[in-house]
Amino acid sequence: SSSNTIVINFVLPVGEAMSQPPLSPLLGQVQINSSEFCKLFNTQSLIKYNSGVLLNVLVFKHPDNKFTITIKGL
Repeated sequence: SSSNTIVINFVLPVGEAMSQPPLSPLLGQVQINSSEFCKLFNTQSLIKYNSGVLLNVLVFKHPDNKFTITIKGL
């Protein structure tokens, strides 16, 4: 059920997610692979926004261990 979905909210610049602290421990605590997240975020953010723009990121960790992200401008 969606009640088991964990949501993490943070701010990242477009295309600059890196698999290192503080991001990797933040994602690691809910068992999200930070390399996978970074690839997905960097690709999706660069399609929609200019480099360096700060974005509000919502990460949804689902009970089946998959995750989805929602990216919005600040």
